[in-house]
Amino acid sequence: MEKHIWIGPRESDILFSTIEFTSSITWYGNGEHGNSAFIKSNMHTKRYNHAGKDFINYIDENVVKNSNDEYKYMFYNQLQYYLLSTKEQCNAICINSLDILNTIRNKGTMRNFIQDIVPVVPFVSFSSNKLPEFKFNDFNCEKLILQESISSGGNGTHLLCHDECDNYLKNKNSEESYIISPYLNNSIPINVHLVIFDDDCIVLPVSHQIIYNENDFFCFIGSDFLTDFSDKIYDDILVNSNKIGNELRKIGYRGVCGIDYLIKNNNIYFLEVNPRFQASTFLLNKHLIEIGIPSIQELNIMAFSHVKKPFNSFSKFEKCKSYFNIIKDESRFIEYAESKNEFQVFLDGYNKSYSVNEDYSYKFRIIMNRNISWVNYDNKLQIEPNILPDSYQWKKKVLRRNILALKISLLNQGVRISDYAIQNMKNKGMIRQGVFQSVDLKFNNGIVINAPYLTDFSVMSPFEIDFNGKNYILKYYNRYLETISFDTLDTNRNKIASNGTMYGNVTFLATDRLRVHHQFRCYFKMHDQGCKFCNVKPKEGNYDLSDVFEIIDFYLNNVDFRHFLIGGGSGKAEIEQNNIMAIASYIRKHTKKPIYAMCLPPENIEVLEEYKKNGINEISFNIEIFNRKIARTTMPGKGKIPLKQYENALKKAVELWGSSGNVRSMLVLGMEPIEDFLDGVEWLSSKGVMPIISIFRPVTNISMREVLPHSNTELYELFKKIIHITSRYNLIPGPPCKQCQNNTLSLPENIISTLDIC
Repeated sequence: MEKHIWIGPRESDILFSTIEFTSSITWYGNGEHGNSAFIKSNMHTKRYNHAGKDFINYIDENVVKNSNDEYKYMFYNQLQYYLLSTKEQCNAICINSLDILNTIRNKGTMRNFIQDIVPVVPFVSFSSNKLPEFKFNDFNCEKLILQESISSGGNGTHLLCHDECDNYLKNKNSEESYIISPYLNNSIPINVHLVIFDDDCIVLPVSHQIIYNENDFFCFIGSDFLTDFSDKIYDDILVNSNKIGNELRKIGYRGVCGIDYLIKNNNIYFLEVNPRFQASTFLLNKHLIEIGIPSIQELNIMAFSHVKKPFNSFSKFEKCKSYFNIIKDESRFIEYAESKNEFQVFLDGYNKSYSVNEDYSYKFRIIMNRNISWVNYDNKLQIEPNILPDSYQWKKKVLRRNILALKISLLNQGVRISDYAIQNMKNKGMIRQGVFQSVDLKFNNGIVINAPYLTDFSVMSPFEIDFNGKNYILKYYNRYLETISFDTLDTNRNKIASNGTMYGNVTFLATDRLRVHHQFRCYFKMHDQGCKFCNVKPKEGNYDLSDVFEIIDFYLNNVDFRHFLIGGGSGKAEIEQNNIMAIASYIRKHTKKPIYAMCLPPENIEVLEEYKKNGINEISFNIEIFNRKIARTTMPGKGKIPLKQYENALKKAVELWGSSGNVRSMLVLGMEPIEDFLDGVEWLSSKGVMPIISIFRPVTNISMREVLPHSNTELYELFKKIIHITSRYNLIPGPPCKQCQNNTLSLPENIISTLDIC
């Protein structure tokens, strides 16, 4: 009986293979149960792509130990077979000729070969240490990608301007070959597995490639099979991959390979062919097994056995998974990832005591049951902010207490809470949960920041709340940032009013305000027209105004807060308006505390005069999504309200309450193209309306769970643009209340003036 031995970078590469491997020889692995792992014998981490001779020597040693005709060696990368001194002893299977491998893995050769078959990324190839003569402007780009013709995994790939290309090449071997391509900014990198048989090839589902870029160094760290593309893209990928696969078949290539593409402006461009298994093969295998299809390793053996392909191509799975490699700042993932059902951790022999010989070295990998990337409304790829390590430049901003960077990070990445801190909270009254499954962190300068801590990704945040025995402290990558505080749980929420209504169904105490719901249920939610980004569940039952008044009385007499907010859900126009006026009137008769109303824009704008007469000091009609086509899709009920209705109500409100920030409207950043969003900021500001900017956050139990937020750096740059717009109209992003800014992209005016955001 044949015994199969796997040779490759990671032991986890074969975890889901339908081929039973007797043993494995890997760079990373546990060194147990038949695995021989280089990392275990050397106790240091290094990028596998730089393994070179060290690993080849290690393979040679183990081949000698396992020299037996029964053993069949399968290589992750076939080229390694040809580098062995023990080739004669190594009974390798599924190996293509060296000439074919060298042809395919040469980027310049392959692009020349493929360019008449499918669209390729523009390129210039050359074989010297001097740039060829060509016009830089011909590529119509700011930077170039300079690549060694034979390279992989980001090695030998550099993002450079024209002069930097010349300098880089000066000290290089003149015998090396290179290609130059334009840097297609905001393009989407994808990968496709092919298995090539004698008669045809099989195209397997496409994945996003998750690329980490720091200081123009590119490092592949994961794949996502879950994010959707347009039907056109899927069709183009399938057609083009079949064409390429059949050309490779004609020159004699068999078995598994991977094709890399770039998507730009809804068009796909060929990059390169990798004549080997892919880093994402293990994840694809997991799903293939689940649907009863042989693994890639088994298909690879079949392709070399001269059988016909066992099934036809397919370009996507309805349900698959994503994964990412940990390359930096790994401790929080070890501590928290295994506690969540969303995660599956594969350590591959990782040991935090090992020395790190090279930056960006692989540590271990994590499978997720949901997407970690998303193609946004601008057709750009967004990566979940906690997947990619924060850059050195961003870390420096946060550690130097740049309040804008700190707020963006906490809004976007959330926070973890240590077990010790949670235990102390239990002893002192627990934490008061804020909106959006979050906690409101109070800083010494009076700033309050609403940080998610119960969402899918917050367990991976680099921020942690800990307790030092005296105070709660905020840490960032395990470094102390600041002492913080937060409000304890509002236990009054559990009280029952005279008619049997729970206080928490009527009011919500957060920061310095008491929110009063003007109705029990959202009308749109109850009629299956709720906003897709809202996680509020439809409620059964009801309450009347007497319940509301009783609960307001209790809070006025027993709890300290600064102002009221009347809002929460949407109602039928007449009912909503009558309730708002009744609640405002009741509050005003019992207190002078400011009243802020957040409601739908009335068709009859004269209602606004009644709102003001009944004591309302501030008002907001939240447009949320300025692009009305997207609004109607995303908000089936509220999105049908015409923009003209908002305009009429806002204009009237400015007449009544002025243009200094008492009239506001919220826009959700991340729910429409950036150009449309900024047009919305301009449109509101020009009318004297203060824009409130809410960052979209993927809370749990929403239908738009696949949508991901913008990166920290994108949000930082967008805030600059927002300020440039609002300042022209003597406004700032709202609301003006420092504590009510907790969950919005805003800061107090006196702090904005100190920021270097020009």
